[in-house]
Order: sequence, then C-alpha cells, then structure tokens
Amino acid sequence: MKKILLSGLAVLLLLGVCVLAVRATRLAPETETVIVKYQVKQGQEAEFKKSLGKLWPTLRRLNLVLAEPHMILRGEDDAHNVYFVEILTWVDAEAPDHLPDEVHAISREMFPHLEARGGRPGFDVQEVRIVSDADLKH
Repeated sequence: MKKILLSGLAVLLLLGVCVLAVRATRLAPETETVIVKYQVKQGQEAEFKKSLGKLWPTLRRLNLVLAEPHMILRGEDDAHNVYFVEILTWVDAEAPDHLPDEVHAISREMFPHLEARGGRPGFDVQEVRIVSDADLKH
C-alpha cells in the first residue's frame, strides 16, 4: 500500500510540474524579429556607423534583444546610396515600445545621418517571422 501511495504522489507531482510548464509556456512573452533598414545620407556613413555601433551592445546589456539572430548588412542601391539592414529579435513584442532613455539617446544620434529615399523613411522597421527548415518541408 505504501508503494502505491508513493507512486500516486509521484504521478501527482509530475502532473503538477507539467501544468506549470504549460502555463509558463502560455504566459511567456513571444519574441519579435524585425528587419531594420537605415538609409544613410551621402558622406555620413562613418558618423552613422559610430552611433550604430553603440546600439547593439546597449540593447544586449539592457536585455532587450536576443543574442541571435543578429546581423548587420551594408548595401548600395543603383544610385550608389548607402544603406544598412539590421536583423534582430526583441525579447518580447513590448520591448521596442518601451525603450529606456539610453536607447533613445543613441537613436537621436543616428537619425540626423538618415534620409527618406524611394518613398521610404530613413529608418524603416518591418516585423518578420523566422522560417525553420521544418516550415520549408511542408
């Protein structure tokens, strides 16, 4: 009888852990992956890069973004205008809506070096979804 009671307690404990895990999963905030395009004014690339170089370490130190995926790409359009594309994932969808003053200060350094082009603003953010290998097989 004692063995059955312990087994019953073990099952109840296991069920409790499973319920907590399911609740934690449902309550966990969803991340938000974005592509940010920065259209840099002619002749201002060096100054822009200094400001951009401060942004990522600050976002990481403040635990606002995941370490991966993260990538910064540099390109030029047909008219040789420079742009940068950054891919990052916010820890949750609320993070970019409640940025601390420290992040806003860096953004204020960056914005004067950006310009609208081709009907798009100098700073453009688009939310995207990471596609897994499994997604491609279906």
